[in-house]
Amino acid sequence: MELLRPGMTFEELGERSWKMHDIYVPNRYAEMIHRIGFGVEYPLIHYPEDHETWQYSGIFHEGATVWVENYIGPVALTNCPFEGSYM
Repeated sequence: MELLRPGMTFEELGERSWKMHDIYVPNRYAEMIHRIGFGVEYPLIHYPEDHETWQYSGIFHEGATVWVENYIGPVALTNCPFEGSYM
């Protein structure tokens, strides 16, 4: 999780993030990172390819806890998502 650090902007994280291959895009989660709780909560970090349409500005603050979502699997396969909280 060395990509996340206090003072980093949401845009910076998107620029530094791994770009998902097209084969995986249809099955991905709607967002990469959100506040702990239900999805669609501030901060809500979208995938880099969606930043132009959906991403708003902001920075990560020291001591804030966020939930990282990830699912990488092509359509028609059953895969296990990765989820975890990070401070």
